[in-house]
Amino acid sequence: MATATAKPALPTDEEVHGAISSLKMISDTTRLKTLFLLEQRDLNVAGLCDALSITQPVISHHLALLKVAGIVETRRAGKNVFYSLSQLGEFAVNTARKLMNDVIN
Repeated sequence: MATATAKPALPTDEEVHGAISSLKMISDTTRLKTLFLLEQRDLNVAGLCDALSITQPVISHHLALLKVAGIVETRRAGKNVFYSLSQLGEFAVNTARKLMNDVIN
């Protein structure tokens, strides 16, 4: 007798909107490159500006969006604010890497 495999429950609208919001955050080139840099080490705005060759207002705007989305976290060291990946940010970077590898292969 064959056993029916239970299908996962359909996500709620709130869960779907949360996933869409996170995917939108990593769908921007500057934000995704920022996450890849933060995967390597914590950086402040100046370090990200240098690494990405973009201006401070642009990177600050993207970091604010990523922070509100819960993808990056901050810590203060004197006058500097350093950014790092949150747990969600680590998941986003891993997911993006997997997607890129799947597209290439």
